[in-house]
Amino acid sequence: MLLAAPLALLLLAAPDDGRGSPGTTPEDARAQRSLARLRLGLGGGVQFGFSGYSPAFGLGFAGDLGVIVGDRFSMFVHAEVGTVVVTLIASGGMSAEYVFGEHVSAGLGVAFSAWAPLLSGGQGFYGLTFPVRLNFLTVARQAHETRRSGLVIGLQVAPGVSLQPTYYYQVGYSLPPEAAIAGTITVGYSWW
Repeated sequence: MLLAAPLALLLLAAPDDGRGSPGTTPEDARAQRSLARLRLGLGGGVQFGFSGYSPAFGLGFAGDLGVIVGDRFSMFVHAEVGTVVVTLIASGGMSAEYVFGEHVSAGLGVAFSAWAPLLSGGQGFYGLTFPVRLNFLTVARQAHETRRSGLVIGLQVAPGVSLQPTYYYQVGYSLPPEAAIAGTITVGYSWW
């Protein structure tokens, strides 16, 4: 990942001023909000995916690690992993997100996604997906607080394309990469 090194540098250099305290004036809090700060999120939820005849469904975990700049724009690494008895699902990539207010943010990204049947002989999938995310933070920050934090509900839909040719014995040759879609509904805690 070419963006991992610059992101790591930003994370190490970013001052993290915390949430502020009740003694912080709203003017000081607004000034501190424009400083770069850490973004962190952890959650769990439901994952699904479909490509050709390869459906996937599972319960899993998701996490974000990145930086927020100017109180509105963030870049972060996003990872998901999950399973139920029959399917292993995983995804990892980079995303950028814009905060529209105290409660809503939306973003776009690129990820490598994969799922594989564990018990059946079905075809697995691995490929590039392009996540579109919408997050809702349930609690607004107070006037004296510099960062947002609290329970977040997220929805992600990720259309994409497979990276492997699929060989069909019935026709005797490989067909071109096929389209796919993956999605996640998460509930978690976030600091942003």
